[in-house]
Amino acid sequence: MIPRVGLNSYKESSFRRIDRYLINLRDVVPHPSINVKIEPSNYKASLIVHKIDSLVQDLKVEDETTQYYAIIALGSIRDIDVVEPLVDVLDQDNDSYIRGAAAWALGKIGDLRAIDPLIRAFNDNDSYVQWSAAEALAEINESKTVELLIQALDDNSSDV
Repeated sequence: MIPRVGLNSYKESSFRRIDRYLINLRDVVPHPSINVKIEPSNYKASLIVHKIDSLVQDLKVEDETTQYYAIIALGSIRDIDVVEPLVDVLDQDNDSYIRGAAAWALGKIGDLRAIDPLIRAFNDNDSYVQWSAAEALAEINESKTVELLIQALDDNSSDV
């Protein structure tokens, strides 16, 4: 089951890219304490290492949770090489939450090639996808999108 939380609450700072790999810091133990001195050698870090190409392949699987986390990871590293696969997800996936996550990721990457697909998503039938596309367009902040977003402010629909 995909966690139905706001994408902006996701900890992007836990991801680091090294060459064609994505390193995700999952946990550090023991947790620091004010009153207890812990020697640096006693800390243990849990890491997850992904090949970026594997994450792109995960966009095509049928498991929505796998797709979701791949989208979050790819958006967090802001790699322009993954714009087209994310656009494919935005345009073609049946799950509105996955499409919304793809819109979020495209906004984080900020590549201008995402503008037209995000404008299409802004007109999606699902309000979550519309909202995610609007946020993404605002993040890209291109003059072409500002007019569209201003017009949306005049919309009387509660979903916009």
